[in-house]
Amino acid sequence: MNAKFVSNHLLFLPSYLVSLFVDTNLAAIHAKRVTIQPEDLALARRLRGEQS
Repeated sequence: MNAKFVSNHLLFLPSYLVSLFVDTNLAAIHAKRVTIQPEDLALARRLRGEQS
């Protein structure tokens, strides 16, 4: 695998994860909870159009 290709993905990963967990937290807040659950993550990914 191309090292530059992997490096670019590793640079993008923290931003993606933070954004995903922000959306996950919003789903938990909408459900009137303060703790995220797997279904919150699944909902966030589904709303983004990602496979879960």
